[in-house]
Amino acid sequence: MNFEINNRPRRLRDHPILNSMISETRLSTTDFVLPVFLTEEGESPVPISSMPEIFRWPTSILVEKLEEWKALGIKCFAFFPHVVTSKKNLTGSEILNTASLAYQAAREIKDKVKGIALIADLALDPYTTHGHDGILSSDGRVDNDKTIEVLAKAAVLAAEAGYDMVPIGYDGWAHFKNQRKLGGGRLYANRHYFLFRKILFILLRSLSGCHRLEN
Repeated sequence: MNFEINNRPRRLRDHPILNSMISETRLSTTDFVLPVFLTEEGESPVPISSMPEIFRWPTSILVEKLEEWKALGIKCFAFFPHVVTSKKNLTGSEILNTASLAYQAAREIKDKVKGIALIADLALDPYTTHGHDGILSSDGRVDNDKTIEVLAKAAVLAAEAGYDMVPIGYDGWAHFKNQRKLGGGRLYANRHYFLFRKILFILLRSLSGCHRLEN
């Protein structure tokens, strides 16, 4: 079928107000979540060689930076802790320590910086020596039941520390009153996932060998 249209008026597109009203996608700073990498080593930001201009931040100077980012219009931040090797073990038990870096940072930030939202990194891989996001069984596979039990407890700790949202890595385990839950972002399918693991100094072991991710 042939339509001969000599004139395409584009009435809505030519009217800036109406055009903005029917726009399907709009991006502003209120849509952004800024990843913030935490460290408890030293009092100065630690540069990350693989990501220029990105740093690990000690909580002692993070308040000032968050206020700076907030002034730019960014109000939501996802915290990723860099856990020192001495605090890692096979089960990632540091994630249940209420005094661990991720929880301490949230309490301090929420007490000093108003009008922001925090997203927790609810995962075991920063805390385990083998680098997997879970507790391993004797045959080297992730034990889902044991892992879910630990992550459920960690979700409660994150909420109590002041996090406004917790990501769900395992379906159906995070259920507690008034807490917002965020479906997993599937970072593992994203090219940036490798960089995140480098930033956090995680050791990733596979069943066929061990691969160290250097900074």
